[in-house]
Amino acid sequence: MLHFILLPKHVKTMLKRLIPKVATKALANAKERSVVPIKSTIETIKNYPSKLVIFKVPASKFYWVRYYDGKPIKRSTKTESRAEAIRFAKNFYETLLVNKRLGIGNNSKQTSFVICANEVINADENKVKRGELAATYVNSQINIINKHIMTFFKNYEIGDIDYKLLDKFKTYLYEKELAAGTIKINFVCLKKIFDYAQRNNIIGASPLLPKVKTVDNARGYFTLDEYKHLRRTTANLVGTVSEVMQTVGEGENAVKKKLRNIVITEEVKQLIPFMLYTFIRPTDIKNIKHKHIDIRSGDEGEYLFMPIPPSKKHSKPITSMPRATVFYKQLRDARIKRVKQNSSDKRVNVDISDDYLFMPDYENRSYESLPIS
Repeated sequence: MLHFILLPKHVKTMLKRLIPKVATKALANAKERSVVPIKSTIETIKNYPSKLVIFKVPASKFYWVRYYDGKPIKRSTKTESRAEAIRFAKNFYETLLVNKRLGIGNNSKQTSFVICANEVINADENKVKRGELAATYVNSQINIINKHIMTFFKNYEIGDIDYKLLDKFKTYLYEKELAAGTIKINFVCLKKIFDYAQRNNIIGASPLLPKVKTVDNARGYFTLDEYKHLRRTTANLVGTVSEVMQTVGEGENAVKKKLRNIVITEEVKQLIPFMLYTFIRPTDIKNIKHKHIDIRSGDEGEYLFMPIPPSKKHSKPITSMPRATVFYKQLRDARIKRVKQNSSDKRVNVDISDDYLFMPDYENRSYESLPIS
């Protein structure tokens, strides 16, 4: 075996690079790397179970929290402050409690507020499946919860949310330039979340919600004299043609373009009182057929029972005022007479059940082509 000093210089240099360097600092022993609590630092939390403690470990400068629930569950508080560690431990315990009551696995990334909000969303989605709530309503609620409510409260435990914080949320919404009505809807959704937490014994009581002042924006209406004038004017216009124009361009380059002609028919004259006495929305007019109308008898005489097709605004049948039957019968009889006039067999019984009530000759019921939309 050759002695090291007999090797050429370049070989010595190469061997020096291959020989590992000796550590100048001693490796931490097992005790220093351990997350086993330092006994002198273990502390219980006042008014909380004795199984909930904060402590320090040799391996970290931060406080840790531990709770026994069949097995120890530990988390780093990420703070050197004892007061902040105690606050973290309380929130940690509350989250574990919520998870256990809801049958959810412990996830340190979710606060109890997020858990309760998601449970409210899941409950509403199940109600849609059972036909108890409209899908459009639930989707609207989910969008509201996810947009601003989750953004603001996602890092809070639901038990820590009080009136002061809710008032800050109200200010936050106003700073987003939301309308008062929209802000009020946000607090309606928040109340659902707090009510869920209270029903499941996650919180003792729902916090007081700030009041949101809204200004009533009443719908426009006709006085009796205006309504009579509208009826008379419409009657005088039956048989006339109105042009629907569209302005293309701006300023001096603006040009009016004719889109179509609309004939004011007898149906339009009947439409006004029909809408008044049935309370039907304009958006539903184009979809209603004769089969959707049932003339029934009541204490005050005949009325219309109308299980019209569901739309964005409603999903329940409409019950009219008695006066509506007068105008419906006029529409029905006029339609039967017209169908008979166009039929080769004048004796045949006329079935108009599948005909639209208004503008039945328009096959395309879209907004662009239907004058009554």
